[in-house]
Amino acid sequence: MLERLRRWFSDDAEPHEKDTTWGVPLWWGAVIVALFTVAISWCNDPSDEVIVVAPTTTTTTTAPTTTIAFPPGTPHLVDLIADQPDLTFFRSLITAVGIDQQLSIQGDFTFFVPSDDAFGALTEDVRQAMLDDPVVADQVLQIHVAIGRLRAADLVAAGGVATVVGVVRTVSLDGDTVLVDDSAVLTADLEATNGLVHIIDGVLGLEPDTPPADLLVGDLLAARSDLGTLQTALAAVDADLLASDPAGVTVFAPSDEAFASLPAGSSDVLLATPPKLLELLGYHVVPGTLLSTDLTDGQVLVTSTGEELVVSIADGTVNVGGVAITEPDLTATDGVVHIVGGVLLPAGYTLPTLNDALALDPITFETSSSVITADGVTVLEQAVTFLTENPDVQIAIEGHTDSQGGEASNQTLSEARANSVRDFLIGRGIAADRLEAAGFGEANPIAPNDTADGRAQNRRIEFRLR
Repeated sequence: MLERLRRWFSDDAEPHEKDTTWGVPLWWGAVIVALFTVAISWCNDPSDEVIVVAPTTTTTTTAPTTTIAFPPGTPHLVDLIADQPDLTFFRSLITAVGIDQQLSIQGDFTFFVPSDDAFGALTEDVRQAMLDDPVVADQVLQIHVAIGRLRAADLVAAGGVATVVGVVRTVSLDGDTVLVDDSAVLTADLEATNGLVHIIDGVLGLEPDTPPADLLVGDLLAARSDLGTLQTALAAVDADLLASDPAGVTVFAPSDEAFASLPAGSSDVLLATPPKLLELLGYHVVPGTLLSTDLTDGQVLVTSTGEELVVSIADGTVNVGGVAITEPDLTATDGVVHIVGGVLLPAGYTLPTLNDALALDPITFETSSSVITADGVTVLEQAVTFLTENPDVQIAIEGHTDSQGGEASNQTLSEARANSVRDFLIGRGIAADRLEAAGFGEANPIAPNDTADGRAQNRRIEFRLR
C-alpha cells in the first residue's frame, strides 16, 4: 500500500500539454509510471513547494511553513468527501483503490471531485469498469488531484494547475463561475485538515460515453521518457516479448542511464545484432505478474529465454540479477514493470563484437606479415562506415594467430596486425582515442589448430567493445 501511495502522490513529473481525452495511451501510461519518488517527502513535510501551472508558464508558490489551526471537528479529506451527499461515486473509487488510510495522513492535497451527476453522464459500463478495476479507478482519481492546498482564487490567478500525472488543467473564469478545463466548479474551497476539495460538474479527461482505454505494459514503457533505449531495442527484435499469457508478464526495465553504463556504443552494436539483442532483452522478461511484494530473498525466477534470474533482498532493497530495482510495481492491465538501475546480463553472456554486428568476413593479411590484403581492405571499409555512422562506439582491436610457428613470433605478429588495422582506421578518419590495439598470439583459439580450416579461423582480428 505504501508503494501505491508513493506512485500516487509524486509531484516531480514534467507537466504535459493539456489533454482531455480518455483514449490516449501515452499519458495514461504516465498515470502509473511517473508518480513515485517525491511522495514520501510530501506526506511527511507539508512545507515543501506547491506547483501551480499556468497554460504557458509555471509559477511556483511556497506552502505555509506554519501549522494551520482548524476549527474543532474539521474532517480529513476522506471524511469530507464522504460527508458530501453528492460525492458518493467518487468516495466509492477511493474505496476501490484502497487508499482510504493514506488519504487520512498528514499532507496537503487538492481534489477536483466530480459530482454524482457528472459521473451519471457516463455510461453504466464505464462507471462499472471504474469500480471493478482498481487500476482504472486509480487512473480516474489521479487526474483529479494536485499537490498542495490550492484555493480557487489562486488557481484562477495562475491560469492552470498540474495534476499529479503532470497533465495541465486550465483554470479560468466564465463570469462568476470558475472552470477547470470545461467543468464548472460547483462548490469551491471545502476545507479539510490535509487539503481542499472543489466539487465540479464534469469528469476531467473523460468524455461522456467514451469507454476507458486499457493500459498495457507496452504503453506504459512508451510513456517513460527515460526508457527510450529499451523501447528502441524492443522494436528492433523480431519477437513480441511483451505478449503475455493470462498470468501476465513482468518486465525488469533498464533505464537509459543503465544502458549508458555499458561499454560505449553498446546499444548501437546490439541493435545491429538482433540475436544477441533478443537474448539480452529476453533475460529482462519473466512470465507472470510479480509485484515487488511477491519477490523473496533467494527466489529464482525463470525468464522468457529459460535463464535463471536470482532475487536478493538486503536493507529493504530488492535486487534481481545483482541489479537494484529503483522503481517497483508500475502496474498495467497485462502485467507489471519494475525499473532497474542496470542492464541484466545472463551468465556467460558477452556483448556482440563489431564482427558479429556487421557479419564481417575475416580480415586477411599477406603471409607472415601485417600487410593487409586487398580483400582485407574491403572488409575494413565496412567497419569504417559503421564507426563513422556511430561515433559513440569505441573498440578494442584484438589480433590472434594460429599455433604454427613459435609462440613469441606469433605474439609479435598478432600485435603488429592489430596495430596495422588501427592505423588503417585512423587513416580513414576514425579518431585514435576510440581505438585500442592488442595482440594475443595463439593464446585464444576458437577452433582446433590441427586442421587447415581450424587454423584459418584462429587467424583473426576481433573488434570488441570497450
